[in-house]
Amino acid sequence: MKTQKNYPRIVRAPEDLGGKSVVNWAVRRLGVHPLAEEPEILHLLPDKAAVHAVLTTRWPLSSSLAIINASRPSPIQTPLLSFFFVFFLSLLLSPAMISLQMRIAYINIICKKNGFIASHVANRLIRNYPDYKIVVLDKLDYCSTLKNLDPSRPSPNLKFVKGDIASADLVNYLLITENIDTIMHFAAQTHVDNSFGNSFEFTKNNIYGTHVLLEACKVTGGITRFIHVKTDEVYGETDEDAVVGNHEASQLLPTNPYSATKAGAEMLVMAYSRSYGLPVITTRGNNVYGPNQFPEKLIPKLILLAMRGKQLPIHGDGSNVRSYLYCEDVAEAFECILHKGEVGHVYNIGTKKERRVIDVAKDVCALFSLDPDRVIRFVEDRPFNDQRYFLDDQKLKNQLNLCFTECISLLINARHLLFVSFQNFT
Repeated sequence: MKTQKNYPRIVRAPEDLGGKSVVNWAVRRLGVHPLAEEPEILHLLPDKAAVHAVLTTRWPLSSSLAIINASRPSPIQTPLLSFFFVFFLSLLLSPAMISLQMRIAYINIICKKNGFIASHVANRLIRNYPDYKIVVLDKLDYCSTLKNLDPSRPSPNLKFVKGDIASADLVNYLLITENIDTIMHFAAQTHVDNSFGNSFEFTKNNIYGTHVLLEACKVTGGITRFIHVKTDEVYGETDEDAVVGNHEASQLLPTNPYSATKAGAEMLVMAYSRSYGLPVITTRGNNVYGPNQFPEKLIPKLILLAMRGKQLPIHGDGSNVRSYLYCEDVAEAFECILHKGEVGHVYNIGTKKERRVIDVAKDVCALFSLDPDRVIRFVEDRPFNDQRYFLDDQKLKNQLNLCFTECISLLINARHLLFVSFQNFT
């Protein structure tokens, strides 16, 4: 008995759709779900780059679906051409060809958010792994700038795309055409003060944006590692007398709109991991400081004000305790988690060295030979300001053999911070 060969089903999209809209049209109108038990694989063919995406797909050709955008010239014009086109695809997408392509494929990483931490991670990966193809997606919001990627812009393995993570069409398009298999999801609104005034924007960016990305991963398939970047603030306030910090299994008890949206986004990530098998790794990190940080955060803000001889505003009495990590240490941690982290695990990225906010302000005063009693000004506190965040970072150190130098003193690298922190925003 002969086995019937499954050829691609050719469907013509409406003429008024642009290339980026074809994917979502197919999902909505045709019910294409690549992760279903009997998947109909989605191929986007709006242009030459998309034809390449079809020919380099990693999915087997079983019950596949080729979508042709009617507004572009179609490679299938006659029944005869259609036959040869399908036959050609069948040969190219054979298991032998797929395994060959898998051996030579790049690792594609999409670092969403061209801001502070993500840019340091992207620059580090581009510098250390020239065979990796790094795709950076960012809408270049007020706190991010393309200048943060200047060290890597001459590199051929970097591609920057200006766009919003909340655009489902764009995210789907990039995952398919760039053949993305690894995602490092940094995109978020992160400034706590702003979340008290415009919390809806945090919900839109942090929760809805994450949901769009997760759904794109589910629909397109092919993601082998999804690293979700979060904050230590999702744990909520740590007791002042606690000797052991929050570990990865601690309960999430956010206390402000920002951390609540980050915790909500993590719930979605966990759900997609359990429901659809998305290979997720989650990180929760302490505060980070270093070059190119936007001066709404404590350390660059105080340095910038001190440079101009202005007063240094401190919320409340400045007794709140925080832990700080240098940006290059954190970038090293993400490099380690990317290559050695276990799917399904959570990793705290932190340090046991803690500083009161008032002590950080006094360090800045010492750097500029300023009188703390004269320049430090105590202002009205936030509606709620956690007294302390404290992480247990033993898992990262024990399982991945990662240990930070933890040079947290502002007097170390202070001059470098002084001249570099704000050059990209002035």
